[in-house]
Amino acid sequence: MSNWLRKAADALVPPANRLLSRAFDLNQLIAIYCCAKVEWPDLLGSGPRSGRFLASHANMSRTMTRRLLRACVVAGIFVEAKFSRDDIDDDKRIYSNTDMGDALRSNNPYSMKHYIQLQVEDMAPGHMQMWNALKNDSTIPFALAHGYPHTPRSFWRYFSDRPVQSIQFQKGMTGVDLLSAGALVHDFPWGAKCSTVVDMGGGLGSFLARVLAPNPAMRGLLFEVPSVVDQAEAYWADKHRDLLPRTSFSRGDFFDAATIPASEGGGTCFVLKVVLHDWDDASVVAILRNVAARMAAGGRVVVPSVVQVPYDAALLWSEWACIADSTLLVSVMCPADRPQSTRRRTPLAPILAKCRAAARVRDESLVRVRPSMRAEGNPPASLTHRPVQSSGCPGGLAPRQSPRRPGLEPPLAATLKSTTRAPVG
Repeated sequence: MSNWLRKAADALVPPANRLLSRAFDLNQLIAIYCCAKVEWPDLLGSGPRSGRFLASHANMSRTMTRRLLRACVVAGIFVEAKFSRDDIDDDKRIYSNTDMGDALRSNNPYSMKHYIQLQVEDMAPGHMQMWNALKNDSTIPFALAHGYPHTPRSFWRYFSDRPVQSIQFQKGMTGVDLLSAGALVHDFPWGAKCSTVVDMGGGLGSFLARVLAPNPAMRGLLFEVPSVVDQAEAYWADKHRDLLPRTSFSRGDFFDAATIPASEGGGTCFVLKVVLHDWDDASVVAILRNVAARMAAGGRVVVPSVVQVPYDAALLWSEWACIADSTLLVSVMCPADRPQSTRRRTPLAPILAKCRAAARVRDESLVRVRPSMRAEGNPPASLTHRPVQSSGCPGGLAPRQSPRRPGLEPPLAATLKSTTRAPVG
């Protein structure tokens, strides 16, 4: 989708007013967070309710309830189904969810409730420390805000130390994954390439479940740290019980090769989806080497990755990529995947070139899959995948350029194929 309509509307507003609106965005986010916290969208999911009822449920004063509801109406979360000019009589003011309010319900598969709570409760303190990071490259804002050492691992240690926040993080990431991974699920040839899919660092495993569902002969394995696997097993028992006979769970750490499950044959695909962007280049090399050490001959590593391109105001995907990069600046200080060079190589090419000899893998193909925000169950868009021919670039990875369409910046899925069973030294 193009941003041109929004940009055209912005052009009609004086710049000072636009900046004031950006400042008010924080107010709206906090209002949305509060209404999700008191579960008003869940209540309104069963039908319209009066302001008095919502105040009673939240144990809030009617005055505070009225003001918060008014802010949420302005933010597009609720609508007054029955309007009254009398601000005092809450029984005459009836509220219902909009489509955005519906997306805050806990039982909505695409719920953003947990992600918004994550942003306000856990990430916002780090964002407030971004200025310190700009003055000192070794400062990680998230670690500074929460009192942890300034290393990328501190982000994950924070959630490991807080089980409730960890569950919220995983549920938030699951909601984002359901929105953004549709193209990769539907358009990559999983059934033709893989007999077993190992989802490395896959959180609760929502992506793995969506890959397994249309491929009844495929088996899946979710690899995560022990605390997350405990959450994932409960999640699958509730959401994906029918897939459990074909799914197993493995606890470990991808920095410890001995804990990574060994593949049983050439049809095993290890998937590192939106994982490598959390780590610096040396850590990425270590992760890929460890995975390669556990691969059988003919096994594959699939690395879905988003190209970080120069900002283009006309492209919504470009805007999201830049915002994602600023989020990683706060949390782990690593880049949102790697930028394209002037020779337009894939962002992972320099890293894969370093790994190739050490990990004894060779590049097989690059797959371009355009981003998709379609809901699960809708027919897939007419997207294509094709092997990319090498043209002499280091690492042998030189993506073929296709004409760019407005609003689309394609992620890349790099597929590496093992050529030996020998472990890495």
